[in-house]
Amino acid sequence: MPNELFGRVIGIIRSVTWGVVAAATLLGGWVARFDLRLPYLVGAVVTLVAALIAARLLLSASRYDEPEEAGAVR
Repeated sequence: MPNELFGRVIGIIRSVTWGVVAAATLLGGWVARFDLRLPYLVGAVVTLVAALIAARLLLSASRYDEPEEAGAVR
């Protein structure tokens, strides 16, 4: 990533993170009205789905990248 874009990327990541935290808090409070254990179950499912998506993306990206040769100079 170019240095001149690094600050913008971090700013976007922070904005999205804080927005998701606010939305998740509201959703968790609404879900907890039905059962106090339900927000933990929803959080576990979301985390599992995110991990599976990330693993799939990483594995598919590694198929297209050729391994570097030992001693190769860039």
